[in-house]
Amino acid sequence: MWGEGTPWKTQAAFFNYIRGGVRRGLWLRHPVKIKLLHTRRKRVALGKKTKSNPKGMIWGCQCEICKKNFKQSDVQVDHLQGSNRLKNEDDLKSFLMAMVFVKEKDLQIVCKPCHTIKTYSESRGVSFEEAEVQKKAIEVVNSKEEKEFLLCRGITPAGNAKGRREQLVEYFLGEIK
Repeated sequence: MWGEGTPWKTQAAFFNYIRGGVRRGLWLRHPVKIKLLHTRRKRVALGKKTKSNPKGMIWGCQCEICKKNFKQSDVQVDHLQGSNRLKNEDDLKSFLMAMVFVKEKDLQIVCKPCHTIKTYSESRGVSFEEAEVQKKAIEVVNSKEEKEFLLCRGITPAGNAKGRREQLVEYFLGEIK
């Protein structure tokens, strides 16, 4: 299925293709997901204030993790029981079952940042709080400003990216405590 003579160079690339196809083809228009979004939506004051809409009310939802209101386009429907992996043929049935055979009680509405952190937490086996700190450190590293960020805080940057990321995690952990 993968390798020479196929569009997929590796098994991982093939299963990424399958995963994406299921998410775009089945999950995107899943009736339970759409119903949940429709029943949980509410008017929130996050839109542009105009003469016809002086309060800036638009459709949105409350994130079930951080409890903040977001525009509907800034939330996602998440499986409460995540980590629906699809890395090989043995995972295929459980992945499809988790994606297709869901009830409203199996789902929650979360903002995109919380969803990213929750997914990272589940995939790395760390707490939500630890994942949040790791993601914050990754964000600084990806900005290519990590050395400047550390220097401005009186921290001598480590000689490599991994070391600087560890320094950032330690810094953010200290900032939270």
